[in-house]
Amino acid sequence: MIVNRLKPVGLCAGLTLPALVLRFSGSEPGAVAGLVLFSLAVVAASFLLAWAAEAAQMDISGGLAIAVLPEYAVDRYFACAAGSNPEYVAYAAANMTGSNRLLLALRFPRRAAWALLGLFAAKFALRLSP
Repeated sequence: MIVNRLKPVGLCAGLTLPALVLRFSGSEPGAVAGLVLFSLAVVAASFLLAWAAEAAQMDISGGLAIAVLPEYAVDRYFACAAGSNPEYVAYAAANMTGSNRLLLALRFPRRAAWALLGLFAAKFALRLSP
């Protein structure tokens, strides 16, 4: 039963492999072959990222998972690229700042609003009780 659930993940991972092999081997496919292979890889990777965001919803809120998870994936790319090209250091720092701002802007104000709503409801309920 678990094998049936993992088939789409395996299919998407398999669709990204030819593009990864081409990218890291340094070989250049033809224009049409490259378009097809890299397009399939991007679509498959987006499905994998969406499924990872859905799985992360078990631990964190959905909006937070969908907003922040791709930001950290982009930041990881910039950080790895900055290791070999110093021009990417500023991009990595800016993107990390942006993703952390998203994390803080989406999560903590909502918690504060729920806390204030709870305090207001408790105070209102105390006034109504005999």
